[in-house]
Amino acid sequence: MTPPDEAVEVTRNTVRFWDRNPCDAHPDLAARSRYRYAKEPWLTELLREVSHHQTVVEIGCGQGTDAVTCCRQMNDGAAYVGLDPSYASLLSAQHSAAGCRDLPVTPRFLLGQAETLPFGTGSVPCVVSIGVLHHLYDERRALDEIRRVLRPGGVLYIALYRKASPKLILAKLVRAMGDVIRICCRLTRDRFCNILRRTWISRLLGTMLVECFGVPVMKAYSMRGIRGLFREYAVESIMPVGAGIPFVSCYLERADKSSIFGSYWLVRARK
Repeated sequence: MTPPDEAVEVTRNTVRFWDRNPCDAHPDLAARSRYRYAKEPWLTELLREVSHHQTVVEIGCGQGTDAVTCCRQMNDGAAYVGLDPSYASLLSAQHSAAGCRDLPVTPRFLLGQAETLPFGTGSVPCVVSIGVLHHLYDERRALDEIRRVLRPGGVLYIALYRKASPKLILAKLVRAMGDVIRICCRLTRDRFCNILRRTWISRLLGTMLVECFGVPVMKAYSMRGIRGLFREYAVESIMPVGAGIPFVSCYLERADKSSIFGSYWLVRARK
């Protein structure tokens, strides 16, 4: 089915945004990893679990931070494929992986969209996607496509923004404030983001602040909305994770890595 013109335009603008603002900003892998896992400490345990699978497909791999972390823990002979629509992000991911000499598995990176996955039906045992599908025009279409490529019994790990979290409530307020500022100052979205990128706050927070103001689509979900999205899957668990605050989030986690302040819903489900 051909997507509507609006969807094509939103997708084009979203790719342009991530080309200009690769996720987590820091070009150096070591600095980016420290920042990412200080902000989202629950990810280290999740990636340890993901690394036990023989073949993993990551949708929205960004600069490849999680791909490298996972591949360091995978067994020889395993495979990791990262997919992203941002060419700039993939170049950074390839550079990051090429600079690592300790990877038992070398990740492979592909240019592509979540809504049209370049994999055969029933061919993928494990799919992971962290903080990606909520930026899509049609996330339901992406979930249908993931279901198509998953093997029977295949597992997926998906993290999507949680509507009731303090971070998302603040992000929505900041986003609305940015719209007012742009109208009053006659700034375009791109010009406004260029200004933000030069501030010390953006250097501290990576792409968090720029995302609030500039990413074309930023959805968030209630528990009811999440259950509706995954109604075609056998859901094993849904829990709130990650306060998204660098060097603070770890103190807000429970023993099972969940958090009442969680900015994401982490969904584990099977086909």
